[in-house]
Amino acid sequence: MLPLGMFANPAFLFGLAASAIPVIIHLTWRKRSREVLFPSLKFLTVSARRTARRKRVTELLLLLLRCAMLALLAVALAGPFLRAAAIPGTGAPSAVAIILDNSLSMNARAGAMTRLDLAKRAAERILSGLPDGRARAGIFPAGGATDGPGLGALGRPSDARAALASISVWRGRADLSAAARLAVSALDGSGDAVRELYVLTDMQRATLKDLPAVLEGVKRENVAACVVPIEPGIARNAAIVALDIRSRGNLVGAPFGFEASVRNFDTDPADIAVELTVDGERVASRTVKVAGGGTASVSFGHVFRDTGWHEGFASLPSDCLPDDDRRFFAVEARSTLPVLLVEAPASSIEFRNASYYLARALDPAGAAVAGSAKDAFAGSGIRPSLIAPDSLAAEDLSKYRAIFWINPSTPSANVAARVRDFVTAGGCLVVFPGEATRGPEFTAMLGASDRGGPLPASIGDRFGDPSDREKFLNIRDVAFESAAMAPFRGTDRSAFEGVRVHAGFELSLPRAGTSEPLLTLNDGRPFLCRGPFGSGEVYLFCSTPDGVWTNFPLKQVFLPMMHVICHRAAGEGGEAAKLSTGRVRLRLSDKEDIEGELFRPGEPAPVKIATRAGEMLEFEAERPGIYLLRWKSPRPGERRIAVNVEPAESDPAAMGEDELRKAFSGFGTFLFQRDVSALDETVARIREGLRLGPLLMALVLVLAVAESFLANRFRGWKAAESPEREIGTGGRATGAGDLAAGTGDHAESNALAGTG
Repeated sequence: MLPLGMFANPAFLFGLAASAIPVIIHLTWRKRSREVLFPSLKFLTVSARRTARRKRVTELLLLLLRCAMLALLAVALAGPFLRAAAIPGTGAPSAVAIILDNSLSMNARAGAMTRLDLAKRAAERILSGLPDGRARAGIFPAGGATDGPGLGALGRPSDARAALASISVWRGRADLSAAARLAVSALDGSGDAVRELYVLTDMQRATLKDLPAVLEGVKRENVAACVVPIEPGIARNAAIVALDIRSRGNLVGAPFGFEASVRNFDTDPADIAVELTVDGERVASRTVKVAGGGTASVSFGHVFRDTGWHEGFASLPSDCLPDDDRRFFAVEARSTLPVLLVEAPASSIEFRNASYYLARALDPAGAAVAGSAKDAFAGSGIRPSLIAPDSLAAEDLSKYRAIFWINPSTPSANVAARVRDFVTAGGCLVVFPGEATRGPEFTAMLGASDRGGPLPASIGDRFGDPSDREKFLNIRDVAFESAAMAPFRGTDRSAFEGVRVHAGFELSLPRAGTSEPLLTLNDGRPFLCRGPFGSGEVYLFCSTPDGVWTNFPLKQVFLPMMHVICHRAAGEGGEAAKLSTGRVRLRLSDKEDIEGELFRPGEPAPVKIATRAGEMLEFEAERPGIYLLRWKSPRPGERRIAVNVEPAESDPAAMGEDELRKAFSGFGTFLFQRDVSALDETVARIREGLRLGPLLMALVLVLAVAESFLANRFRGWKAAESPEREIGTGGRATGAGDLAAGTGDHAESNALAGTG
């Protein structure tokens, strides 16, 4: 018998006493006939005994069926159920964890409400009826703060209900797996017998992608889990997923190219209007036809006449998900573009140093390098400055957009860390290994991309002999399809094929990652490779540009190649707005402590900021827009930062139900509730478990049919046997009726005595 706590209406269990009624009736109506011996019928004794025995078994079965019917009916009316938890408990469920998806896609409108509003309403229905003191509950959002009452931990259900009002859409990177890990841990530590886990989400794969890995192998037999889809799929949504800016060094008077990538997430093609707004003024508008599920690019041109920071955005008409209809940018128009050359001069003769060729390529009209610690060149917009490697540890790298590191020796840990931070913050690093370079040591100190470092390839051993001018390799392949080589598309390949390489270093690109070879030699060795790192990028040549190891500096393509690299560096890698909502990290200065203010979009009151020299400034960027940093100490300055939503948040691709079922396979109970309107019934099922009442009522019906069938057969047997007795005895079988009610020791004799 189930415990009383497993019955919804235990008072009906008193009805079990009704199962004794058939027994009472049976005993009350039982009769014994007088035994009369008929010697002439003694040969029928054996047959009569077999017939009586069969009737007695049949009567016993009928009695058991009638008792079981009444007993099961009483139990069914009592409302029995099996708990979802492994350990049966009594009373209300005591631990309820609700994982609430509040990612950007939950801000999509579904009629008059957003998905988040619908999810909150569903959470309120789950929490309804949970009394304080008898149950504990908590809300675990996918993004945002979790340090309030009812958030991120189990507590009073009333606190969890109140916490729902404070949850808003989190426009940063939302990870539902982190919330799931926290919720499961909270349930494990609750110590309660009955535990419930609910996941309210729009099923977007971008938010759920890590959930199967987190739950893989997790065994929670005492936890009942339920996934509730909230309006999955985004209808008729378009988004600007990228905004690239191309310019010649971000210089005043030079043309800026804005290229917006528009994605149509609808299945039908659409004509989408795209506008460009700069410094508060709409400067251009274009309409582009985008196929269903496709992407199209729209280009605009603009020229800045004033130096300083300029901001704006590309925008689309508002739709069901307005957060991804704008993509902001902030760009600083400069009169010059400062870059840094780092080299230990190998000769007092100027043109024998590799920096000579680089300086002339970057600024052809500039003055000659005089060998001093730092020289500025005027002429073109690019302004190179030369320092020795020993000065790299003390130089303020934040002033430069690109660093050209020529013939580097193995750097110290401090220098390597500062260079990595420079690239992470959006700078560009160009490495030309040479005579002083020890490839494996340099790679180990700075770090290759497959080990979390900035180098796009590992630098190995040297090859070739620079003194043997008869032996050389040529450039065979040019990756014109790469965005870094886009300015060279249409260029005659022979301009690159004339490059000769007499000596260089083996470059080994990782098998997986974003590193790419841009120029390849005719024996398959990479000559130039590129890879992103943080917000910046790194270019790695296999040779030094001194005119001895290779004639590349003497070729016409050398100058435009160096300018393309600098222009990409000035444009922050070509992506105008790489920072996404969430937690932002950036470096303001390498040499000075900064104290100032941070102005968030839409908030007039600033917040104080402070960072030490060389340290990263971290702050929360809750919404997309332009963030303004201003400081007066040690000298006035400002920086504008464009922060946009993560493009993946616009992708409506959903995770399949089968994949989620597999992820929750280790839980005691898993339900997938597609119909939100039936959520109350699902919650009741989880809390009560499997209701056995309907099953028992069906069993009562089966027993009733069986009893009716058996009773009819029994009456048929009696009717068939009565004529036989009349024929065999010449009289009436008076004891047949008594046999139906009698089960005494003399049943056989009663049958014989009843014949007349």
